[in-house]
Amino acid sequence: RQHDRYIAYGGNLEVGVVDRPWAKRLLLRGFASAQDQEVQSNLTMTIPDGELKKKSDIYGTTLRYVVALRSNIDLEFVGNYSRTTTNFIDKADWVYDWYGRRNRSRSFGGETNAMRKLDTLTWETSVYARPSLAWTITPQQILRVASTLSSTAITGDERIMRDSRSRDPATAKRDLFTVVSGLEYELNLIEDRLSNILFGKDYLYQVDSEEPPLSLLDRWGMSEIDRHRLGAGDALRFRVTPWLDAKASYEYATRLPSPEELFGDVVGNNALESTFGAGGSMSVPNLELDPEVSHNGNLGFRAQLERTPTGNLTIESNAF
Repeated sequence: RQHDRYIAYGGNLEVGVVDRPWAKRLLLRGFASAQDQEVQSNLTMTIPDGELKKKSDIYGTTLRYVVALRSNIDLEFVGNYSRTTTNFIDKADWVYDWYGRRNRSRSFGGETNAMRKLDTLTWETSVYARPSLAWTITPQQILRVASTLSSTAITGDERIMRDSRSRDPATAKRDLFTVVSGLEYELNLIEDRLSNILFGKDYLYQVDSEEPPLSLLDRWGMSEIDRHRLGAGDALRFRVTPWLDAKASYEYATRLPSPEELFGDVVGNNALESTFGAGGSMSVPNLELDPEVSHNGNLGFRAQLERTPTGNLTIESNAF
């Protein structure tokens, strides 16, 4: 094994208060981490790399607040801010074999890009907020509402530019904003032996992205994408006996594309210039991705036998 060093470290500090009249829990956490990774080959392990590196560091803070507004109404809020800096370095002057030996020099390009070398800095700023409210109408009925807001902004800087007169494609602005909201009604009957949760969801998805030109004759473009979808589902659980539970659920669900899937993990990298099957986990941008819609069903049971002659026994099966 050659050129596969991996170093990572990090830490966090948390302060807060609990069990106060104005806060069941109020916690503030700060965190930071970093990693330095040598990339040994492309994803399919067919081409060795001898100098490719990827470095990143992340820092941020998380706030969590839980309070009882009334005896039967609880409010919870979770907020997060993070800043990630990634440095993708592909400046190899040599072609390497699997033993780390230099075979021949490169006339141009790097290990992942046949046209040019790369030393790309990427900055990703993410903000996340999730307020939720739970109302215990009766001991058997609970109504919950929650909304998750997420915003990601990405830009970068390519420190090896072929033409100083043209705009750096890594500086392209790429913004993703999503809001996922849900309303849930839980009903418990027959001394809590029967539990049913009925829910509905709302998905909002917005992308604003600058598009670098694919050729010298093209101009910078701007892509604006808006999607809105609805979803719903139901989850049922029944305690057949004190030791046997049965459950079934269905959801018409939507999975929204992640920033890495939309924008790639090296900002400004031109898909037309990249070699197929590049090193590391490098992926090219794809703004044509749509949210994925699926019908999800589950059916299962759980049997828990305690204090048998052979000890406690749990059997669980689930079909989906």
